[in-house]
Amino acid sequence: MSWNAPYYARPGFRALAGADLTDGLREILAAEAAPGLGRRPRVCMKRGAT
Repeated sequence: MSWNAPYYARPGFRALAGADLTDGLREILAAEAAPGLGRRPRVCMKRGAT
């Protein structure tokens, strides 16, 4: 859903760059992409500055 990232950015979440993704997040994204969920841009977010 394209509105999720802007919605979560307002209370302080930030999008993680590829280098910031943990192995666990990479595994989740791969598992979601397998049945077709990765067709649209997906964003992992973290609350706070770091």
